[in-house]
Amino acid sequence: MEPWQERVIAEKVELDDRLERLHHALRFRTDLDPAQRDLMFRQACYMEAYSSTLRERIEAFSKSNPE
Repeated sequence: MEPWQERVIAEKVELDDRLERLHHALRFRTDLDPAQRDLMFRQACYMEAYSSTLRERIEAFSKSNPE
């Protein structure tokens, strides 16, 4: 595996961890200002799309370099 591929995988792992923590906050924090909650929800949507794109790139690694 190329170093840049390893960085993409590490980036997805970190992003998914942050996304999990954001989802947790959205579910369980009742003290959030409604405007902040809306912004956090929008942020989560973008992060989910980014994570999906990274997943597709990672899946393409194995298709382009079968071992």
